[in-house]
Amino acid sequence: HGLMHSVRSALLDGPSMLLMALAIAASERGRLFSSAAIVGVAGLGRETNLLATLGLPWPEGRRPWLKLALALALAALPLILWQDYLRAIYRSTSAVGHDQLDLPVIVYWRVLRQTFSQTIEGGTLLSAAKLGVIVSLTVQTAYLIYRREWMSPWWRVAVPFALLMLTVHKVVWDGYPGAVTRVTLPLVFGFNVLLAGERGRRFWFWFIPGNLHLLPAAMMLPFHE
Repeated sequence: HGLMHSVRSALLDGPSMLLMALAIAASERGRLFSSAAIVGVAGLGRETNLLATLGLPWPEGRRPWLKLALALALAALPLILWQDYLRAIYRSTSAVGHDQLDLPVIVYWRVLRQTFSQTIEGGTLLSAAKLGVIVSLTVQTAYLIYRREWMSPWWRVAVPFALLMLTVHKVVWDGYPGAVTRVTLPLVFGFNVLLAGERGRRFWFWFIPGNLHLLPAAMMLPFHE
């Protein structure tokens, strides 16, 4: 749903996800600085995209850790320069919206309870669709806990976005289903990439509830207008 929303509304979440996927692909090939440079470009679209630095190749030994430190600096450099430029021109930065985070789990649990009650008490199709999104994100997070692949860059990138889902402010959840599906796109992609390695019943056990967000995505197609 988040990708569909991004494309339809011409937002940066889709292109950002593409850049993060390219960065992870570079990481899987051991191209540390190429991966960091791509993440740096993605960070210009949204600061949270820098969480993709967790997908950089995992170092072994002392010297690789020094190279990783340089790669992290490279990834952060474009955003630092951009913020410095904005500060020089406007005496402020683009770091607005300080109300985007809240106490962990509290808002998530409140939204889950509220949406569940609305759906059970004769809610609309929109409330049911939002409940499906919440269930999807919950299942995706549970799968990351179940399948702890520390060495997989997709797993390392998806995990912080799962934590982000549990800490975002209510304004991110507002609406049907809200901006949360765009904010957590790396979680959705990471979940499905890792799930592709499952076989048989186990695949469908996770795939169906983990992708209920596709139902509200279908509602955004032109024939629903």
